[in-house]
Amino acid sequence: MHHLRIFICEIAFRRRVSLARVSDVKHISHEIERSFGNNSAIRKHALTTPSPENPWQDAHRISRHTDDRSSPMTTTTAQSVFIREGETFVPTGLSRGPWDENAQHGGAPAALLAHVAQQSAGEEFFLARLTFELSRPVPIAALTVRAEASKGRTARRVNLTLEHNGQTIGRAIALMLREQPVMVPAATEQRLEPAPGQCDERFATPGMPSGEFFHHETMDIRVAHGSTHVPGRAAAWLRLRYPMIDGVETTPTMRAAAAADFGNGLSWVLPFDEYLFTNTDLTVYLHRAPIGEWIGLDAETIAQPNGVGLSTSTLYDSEGRIGVAHQNLLIRAR
Repeated sequence: MHHLRIFICEIAFRRRVSLARVSDVKHISHEIERSFGNNSAIRKHALTTPSPENPWQDAHRISRHTDDRSSPMTTTTAQSVFIREGETFVPTGLSRGPWDENAQHGGAPAALLAHVAQQSAGEEFFLARLTFELSRPVPIAALTVRAEASKGRTARRVNLTLEHNGQTIGRAIALMLREQPVMVPAATEQRLEPAPGQCDERFATPGMPSGEFFHHETMDIRVAHGSTHVPGRAAAWLRLRYPMIDGVETTPTMRAAAAADFGNGLSWVLPFDEYLFTNTDLTVYLHRAPIGEWIGLDAETIAQPNGVGLSTSTLYDSEGRIGVAHQNLLIRAR
C-alpha cells in the first residue's frame, strides 16, 4: 500500500507540474517537498521526468546515451538522407544529429545546399567555397531551399535560403568558379595516412548517442590518428553509406560538404555529456573536387573560457589535400 500511495502521488504531481510554467522552479521544488517529503529517490525522478511543456529536456537527454558499439545498431528503413517531394526536401532519420533528436546533423543540410548551389550555377562551375550560417537547429521536417545565382562568366555567387514552413532556418552563400587548365609548378602532395582500409578504430566520442544518426548509421568513420576516445586533435576517414538525396547522384562536393561538419565532434576537447559545443556556422573551402568515396579530416578544436570555440579541419582524399573547413563553436555547460 505504501508503494501504491507513492505511485498515485507521483502521477498526480506530474500532472500538476506538466501544467505549470517550466520557469517557475521554486514552486515546483515546493510541490516536490510537499508531495514526497524526504523520499529523495522519488523527488529526483519527478524532477527528471520530462513534461509536455518542456520538450527541450528530452532533447538534452538524448546526448546522455552512450555510444556502445557492442549494442545492436538501430534498424532503419530509410534508403537516403533526403527524399525530394516536389519543391521540398524531406529528411529521414539518417539526417539526425547528436544534440537534439528532432534536429539534423549540420553535414546533412550542408550537402543539400552544395547540391542546390551546383544546380543553380551550372555544371561548368566548381564549388570553391560554401559558407553556411545555422540560425537555429535544422528540423527533421520538410525543407525548401531558395537559390539566387549571379551571372558572372568566371565566378558566380549563389545565395541560398533554407526554409521550413516559410520560416528561415539558415542561410548560405556558395562561391562557384569556372575551371580552366593552367600550368603551375609541380609540388609534393601531403597525404592523410594510413589509408581507410588500414584504419581499425571507429568513431566513438564518449557520450554520443548511437543508432539512426548521421554520425553513426549514415557515415562510415574510421580514425586515422589520434583517438575519439580522448580529447584532442584527431584525424579520420569518412564515407557515406547512403545516397544524400533519393534518385540523385551524390557528387564529390556533396560528400566533402557532408564530411566537413565533423571537425568539432572528431577533435573534441570538452566532455559531450557536460558541455554543448554546437557550431553556429560552417565554411568549406575546396581547391579541387575529391576523388573517390572517402573524405579525410585532420581536425583540431580550440575552446575558450568566454564560451567561444573554433574547429579547423584539413580535408583530404586518397590523392592528397582538397581544402579546409572551419566551424565557429558556441560552448555552454549543460
